[in-house]
Amino acid sequence: MAPATITSVLVTGHDDNLGHTRYRVETLLDRGSPSVVVSRRFSAWLFLHRSLALPGLGFPDRKRLFHGERVKQKRAALLQGYLRQALTISRDHSQLCSFLGVDASAVETPPADETVRP
Repeated sequence: MAPATITSVLVTGHDDNLGHTRYRVETLLDRGSPSVVVSRRFSAWLFLHRSLALPGLGFPDRKRLFHGERVKQKRAALLQGYLRQALTISRDHSQLCSFLGVDASAVETPPADETVRP
C-alpha cells in the first residue's frame, strides 16, 4: 500500500492545565486515514523549532509570562502557519511527523513546491 500524504495541519485550539497552555494540533491524511490529534506545550514547539534549524522559518514570540485568551488564539494561528511553512520547506519530515504524532514511515509528505492546505 502506498504511503498516505499529509493534506492539512490545523491548530484547533488550546487548553490550560496546571498553569501551562497546550495547543491542539490535528493532522489530516489522505486515503481515508483517520486524523491524528495531539496537544503540545509551547516549550515542545520551541524545541521542535530549534531542532529543525531551518533558515528563514520564523517562530512566534515568547514574550509574556501570563497570556490572555486573545494572545493564545493569536499564537495558535501563528503556530499553525509555522507548521505549514515547516512542512513546505523541510527536507526531512521525521521530526515533524514525530511532533504531529504521525508514523513517519507511513507518510509521504508533499513535494517542496506544494503547500499543505489550510
